[in-house]
Amino acid sequence: MVGATAALSFMVGTAAAQDGAVAFLDGVSKEVLAEVTAPGLSHGERQQNFRAILQRVFGMDEICRQVLGRYGRTATAEQQQEFRRLFEDMLVVTWARRFQDYTGGGMRFGAATPIGNGDVLVSSQIDGSGNQPLNVEWRLRGEGEGYRLLDIKAEGTSMVLTYRSEYQTVLRHGGLDELNGLLRKKIEQLAGAG
Repeated sequence: MVGATAALSFMVGTAAAQDGAVAFLDGVSKEVLAEVTAPGLSHGERQQNFRAILQRVFGMDEICRQVLGRYGRTATAEQQQEFRRLFEDMLVVTWARRFQDYTGGGMRFGAATPIGNGDVLVSSQIDGSGNQPLNVEWRLRGEGEGYRLLDIKAEGTSMVLTYRSEYQTVLRHGGLDELNGLLRKKIEQLAGAG
């Protein structure tokens, strides 16, 4: 009887965590729509609002660790901190520009599946301008009473693995200092084009 009660408690707790993950993402998506895609925002306001959401919602330390892979383990603390700052800046500039052109579309959240380490994978579909909705998966990690977003997969393509793949050649040949220099240039180019 004790085993059955423990199993039931675990299943109820897991279901609540899954519901919590979906509710968390639903709240974040509504916040992004209100704070980042609202008409009339200046580019600077859009960036500032997205940065606030990113800092609160994204698990940037874990994302940076995954993106850098083994190269992060040999980098100095200063190099890692600079990468984290530059990577965040690059995400803010890139996504603020994309949200500026967002014309709307519904988002439907599906199942939330526990995948280990306290992580949950939430499926969704985003209606776009085309006929087919975009399939997106959100990897979240439970943290205290909330969650941190660790990865986004659009049509099976992982944001984290894409950046990791893009940066590996630079890291292999020039290390983190060279990558940080390239990120600085990219941010300047993106900011100048806005």
